[in-house]
Amino acid sequence: MKKLITIIILTFITKSYSQTQDATIHFNDGTSVFGYGEIKDDWKIKFRTSQDIDADIWTDKMVYGITFHGFEEDVEYRYMYKKEDQRYPLLLEVLTEGEVTLYADTFSSKIFIPFVSGNVFSLSTIQIPTTTKLYVNRRSDFIISSLNGGFKRKIRAYFADCPMLLEKVNNNEFGRPQIIELVNYYNDFCTDWNED
Repeated sequence: MKKLITIIILTFITKSYSQTQDATIHFNDGTSVFGYGEIKDDWKIKFRTSQDIDADIWTDKMVYGITFHGFEEDVEYRYMYKKEDQRYPLLLEVLTEGEVTLYADTFSSKIFIPFVSGNVFSLSTIQIPTTTKLYVNRRSDFIISSLNGGFKRKIRAYFADCPMLLEKVNNNEFGRPQIIELVNYYNDFCTDWNED
């Protein structure tokens, strides 16, 4: 008699955000506090001012972001909304900042495949490659704009006021792999934000 084999596939999406490390949390009233922080999978910030105390959980209601202090550079995350009626904002990494700021939402997936054959149980894990969603925001806008899906079409629409940049996009000098350079080019040559 053949043994019944049951296969159940479970998928978990996890944020590729920082583990607990040196950080500065930024409050909505303009103050900041140094301590130790991490970002939870649900876009909440876990933060404490000392290693020997319990961490508190913070959301956009009290803070606008957190900066992690690494060996080579600091990495900042900010709460941003995708649309005006969105109930909860995303906590996004700031890739480059200027008149237009570029943000990233990075996450990875793990698939857990349990196998049951008779009385024997085993579990296999498959790591799905990291995915990054990109967003841009002008200083004058409250919400972010997505650059995901139809990348070139969205770039042409969002940066339509800069023919020099669009020419570089059309000539394939700027594409998704060069998105930071693209936004920096726009901020440097197509705006006067640094003259304010």
